[in-house]
Amino acid sequence: MEAGKIKDKTNTLLYANVEYIDSQGKTIGRRIEENHNDLDTFDFNVILLDHNVGIPTTWLLHKSAIEKYGMLDENMEAADDDYEFHLRYCVLHNCRLHLVPKIVAKYRFHQDQSSWVVMKKSTSPDKIAKMVLEKLNPQEREKYEIALKQYRKKRLLQKVARCLGSFVLRYVPTPVTIKIRIRYLKIKNYFFVIKCRNKRMISTDREKAPSKFN
Repeated sequence: MEAGKIKDKTNTLLYANVEYIDSQGKTIGRRIEENHNDLDTFDFNVILLDHNVGIPTTWLLHKSAIEKYGMLDENMEAADDDYEFHLRYCVLHNCRLHLVPKIVAKYRFHQDQSSWVVMKKSTSPDKIAKMVLEKLNPQEREKYEIALKQYRKKRLLQKVARCLGSFVLRYVPTPVTIKIRIRYLKIKNYFFVIKCRNKRMISTDREKAPSKFN
């Protein structure tokens, strides 16, 4: 239904939220994406230049987009091609990522997960972003670089957290990395569930509270 609302199908890529599950199929967490749908294209691209958005499992794009702008770059590492794909479409071709604010897929974590081995070979996201920016004219590139520096100054803690995560992914043995990730997701999910319960309780209390107009 959400796809049917998109007018410019060639220049719009959909992505959505996911639920994380363990090897037994039990929910251990969720990835709820920030909703940037109301941002203008430039401001959204600045965020995208700082970090990738969305999990490929949830991607949905029209055939005409692939025919016009190409597929994943097979010359890149498997862990890098999705980020380059997003940057190429959005920064170079003015496409837009549009969030469908629903959980549409389940992503499984398990000890024999080969994707984590692939991710250890990934290139620095900053190098990929720089590679894409170099394809712009000097004026556009400088405008993005200045805006990106300003964006990162306001979000220093998030940048440190991502650097720490990249360090763990690259240098900690894969089985240990997966265990750390699963433990982190379970803790995060625990507080997420409590937060949702509290919201429901507050909502219920409001419904039960007598109106002063009664």
